[in-house]
Amino acid sequence: MIIAMCCTKNWYKYLPTVLYSLFKNNKVDKLYLFTEDDNVPNVSNKAIRFINTNKIEEYINWKSPNYNTRYTRMTLIRCYLSKLLEDSKVLYIDTDTIIDGNLDKLWNTNLDNYAVAGVKEKRRMGQTFKFKRL
Repeated sequence: MIIAMCCTKNWYKYLPTVLYSLFKNNKVDKLYLFTEDDNVPNVSNKAIRFINTNKIEEYINWKSPNYNTRYTRMTLIRCYLSKLLEDSKVLYIDTDTIIDGNLDKLWNTNLDNYAVAGVKEKRRMGQTFKFKRL
């Protein structure tokens, strides 16, 4: 399974939680983690490929007027995933997600003749979660 995530500096402190829930419940071959710099603390796993968005210049010229929009850099990165990554299939997961089960069924969904697919957000309002520290 190949995963992509985007994480801003203000979310770095929460990143271990989503990564713990992902790796605990799934076999991840690669995880592309798009970040704002090279200083992501408390995160290590051999499957993670860190990609500093400030160093992506091949497809994205951040100084172009085309990128002076209300959309964040991380939102634009999601639009370019197919150009930035060589993999033919990638599952994008927001970093504010808790993965409480196996994603194999979602990963194995047949997407022939589709460029992109999405799922509805599932919320569990009012539910209490217990977390283990990595």
